[in-house]
Amino acid sequence: MKILPVTFRWVEVEIVDEELGELRRVMAMVPQERFRFVCRRQFQAGDDYTLVPHEARSKASHGFFFACVNEAFNNLPENIAKRFPSADHLRSWCLIETGWFDEKEFEFDNKRYAHSLATFIRAEDDFARLSIHQVGPKNWKVIVRRAKSQSYATMNKEAFEKSKRAVLDLLEEMTNVPQGTFRKETGKHA
Repeated sequence: MKILPVTFRWVEVEIVDEELGELRRVMAMVPQERFRFVCRRQFQAGDDYTLVPHEARSKASHGFFFACVNEAFNNLPENIAKRFPSADHLRSWCLIETGWFDEKEFEFDNKRYAHSLATFIRAEDDFARLSIHQVGPKNWKVIVRRAKSQSYATMNKEAFEKSKRAVLDLLEEMTNVPQGTFRKETGKHA
């Protein structure tokens, strides 16, 4: 089960002291109302969990990044532009190219099965990067790489800024502009 992020509030609550049978006031992390169902599903009463503060990402930085990707998409050299049907395809490709991806490998003893899986994955995910390799006389490996999600819920501020820098550096290279120029110009429109 994938653990979803939950927002808690540090508050004073009253609990019953089981030994004395009286109320005590203590400080506790209490999930916001909209996360209570998620908490019931993800956490077990009595178990210990570590909470880590989450520094929220800037909406301006997020918007700036996507504006940069769109600007780069609209200014790709023609020989490169035909590879990317949309700015989202370009962003996904750049994330994978710069190491921001999740990878899964599947092994088969039949080439046809390997190709069938790759065909199925391609039909389900336009953005995945697929490769099929023969790894033995009758063995085949399908490698599936998917760009890491940059959503607010799945990528923290530090990781987002690192992935953003890596993608923007690659986009500057692809659009043949001096390093820093592309980001500076696009930032005026973000």
